[in-house]
Amino acid sequence: MNGGIEEFVKLFSENLWARKQFKSEENVRQEVKKFENNHDKLQRWKLKNKNLKTIPSRKLDKNFQFNPKKFEQNASKIHFIREVKNNRKIEMLNEEINIGESYVGERIWVTVDEIVHSLIVFHKAKDAKKFKQVKEMNYKIKNL
Repeated sequence: MNGGIEEFVKLFSENLWARKQFKSEENVRQEVKKFENNHDKLQRWKLKNKNLKTIPSRKLDKNFQFNPKKFEQNASKIHFIREVKNNRKIEMLNEEINIGESYVGERIWVTVDEIVHSLIVFHKAKDAKKFKQVKEMNYKIKNL
């Protein structure tokens, strides 16, 4: 569900939080409630004419067996999606990492590779179709 939550937060940030001027705390509550209701109506409308049986289930097959050996080769990479704060940094693994001023307020994708001790930052501009690598640095996870 993390992807769905991140998408909702992105829509909320771009379409409500960044565009409106609020008069009071009560006004914030009212506008947030309106936004949530409109979002929920849109989601119901999207599903209205879909046969729910055609939507793929996210449940695992009852015969599914987890084989950790299949995943060993990717075990060194950890992925994060973070918003760059006003101080040009993201918080990750209990530390702050400087990303740069041009990405303040933007969401970025960070991949940490513990085997080669690297951190790679990707960003997708609003008009772009793919993520672009914007930064790479040496990085070792502390306390590991």
